[in-house]
Amino acid sequence: MKADLLQNNQLHLRGGPRYPRIRLQRAASPSFQKEERYETHENTPAAAPRTGSRRTGTRRQRYRMAQLGRHVGWPRTALPRLGRLPRYHATISPEFSFTDGTFFADSARGLGAQYQNDAGFTASGSLNYDPGRTEKNSIYRPGSKELKGMGRVKGSALANVSVSQEITPWLAVGGDVNVPLAGQKHRGVDYSLGVSSTLPMGDSDQLMLNANALGGSGNYNRTYFGVSPEQSARSGYREHKAKAGIYGYSAGAGWEHQLDENWTTGASVGVTRLTGKAGDSPIVKKKTAATGMATVRYNF
Repeated sequence: MKADLLQNNQLHLRGGPRYPRIRLQRAASPSFQKEERYETHENTPAAAPRTGSRRTGTRRQRYRMAQLGRHVGWPRTALPRLGRLPRYHATISPEFSFTDGTFFADSARGLGAQYQNDAGFTASGSLNYDPGRTEKNSIYRPGSKELKGMGRVKGSALANVSVSQEITPWLAVGGDVNVPLAGQKHRGVDYSLGVSSTLPMGDSDQLMLNANALGGSGNYNRTYFGVSPEQSARSGYREHKAKAGIYGYSAGAGWEHQLDENWTTGASVGVTRLTGKAGDSPIVKKKTAATGMATVRYNF
């Protein structure tokens, strides 16, 4: 079961890079969330698949059971509006996931394959998509009318590689990287490093926690946080240079309850904060943003 905290962070940017997406996952999941695009961009690492049966056996046995499954769900998310005073809106969107233990296809991770050994090491590779950023208000893409003159950031096809290592039965460390294959010119590479924990809360409940450092290459941070002389002249924002490195940090918590063999419900919250040159960018209206999501899923 996975709870992903959509930090579809239509974050605090006036329309910064695409919003981050915070993913809460099991300690043994194939990858870490990347919480994170901010109104900037969102990297989506792989999250552990969920199972349709009640928890039985050891944690690793339950994880292996979860590798064979399919589910559909309808998360309801409260997201901060971009490019305005702090104000939130709610959205409902469908999600799906299918995995046969090695190959997977889902609405968050895209299409790919994953591997796990008995030592607690997991790795996955997938193809996904970054919607970029627009110059108008939209509930479908990151952006804001306050970014008028900054130019549109085109969507990009991405190759994602994620790895994690279980340290204890309830704690794992890992990271992921997104490399552009096509789309926005000079988009750059973004990545995340973090820790995640899954704590059983009885036979039908579990608590998930994670914390991540979010970073990008020079091109990535300039694309989503920088303001070139040309953009400054068109938009009115002062020029701003962004360099490669960590652009923010995120943390999240999620809870899941299995109602029966098929139905699962859950809730998650998260917070992301932009730091350094990213946080000082003139297109960033608010450095810190919080998000929340409630989900109902059917596993079959």
